[in-house]
Amino acid sequence: MEMIWEYKGKEDLMRTHVNKRLFFSKKSISNKTIQQIEYRWSSFGKVKITGITPRGQKENKISLPVYLLKQDNSYSEIKFYFNYPASKATEQKPKKLFFTLKKNKKLIKTRLLVGWYCQNPDGMQGYMKSVSIIEKDIVIPPDTDGKGFIIPIELTESDYQRAACNETETSFNFLYFVLWQKDKTYTLFKFGEKMQFDAYII
Repeated sequence: MEMIWEYKGKEDLMRTHVNKRLFFSKKSISNKTIQQIEYRWSSFGKVKITGITPRGQKENKISLPVYLLKQDNSYSEIKFYFNYPASKATEQKPKKLFFTLKKNKKLIKTRLLVGWYCQNPDGMQGYMKSVSIIEKDIVIPPDTDGKGFIIPIELTESDYQRAACNETETSFNFLYFVLWQKDKTYTLFKFGEKMQFDAYII
């Protein structure tokens, strides 16, 4: 099948939680602020959020930051909000998303959450609607050969048609791909870890 979308750089990312208060519209948000991966972790029971700007060839390298704050090992999450809205999917009729995680040095047990999302940016009146595609536990082995671990996700027309109906003029509309880890059941993402990823849609 023909590739109809591919992650090529940070312009293909969308992040709803920004680092400054907004007063008017999403036009007031800088591209630098929203074109990031979102990393969350827990410190003494409180959730901390930061944006990560991918670096390197095709800007697909992730380097988790290191903080003076203690990471309490109860929760972590990496959120990829791909700038591919459901309304675009209704025009292109995609069939599958392929996500590859590379260069991870440890076995990762995680909860995978994928779906279509519509959300107003911070500082605007609250609006949030989603259509879930999949939610399940997966195991990602360490990358020993440099090829990475491929996660295929089915994209159905009924899902993205329903999601497109939720989009508004002010909402950020995207395809989310989240690796979620909590309560010592899963493998936490730790400060300073490095990995790479690829993503494309056919």
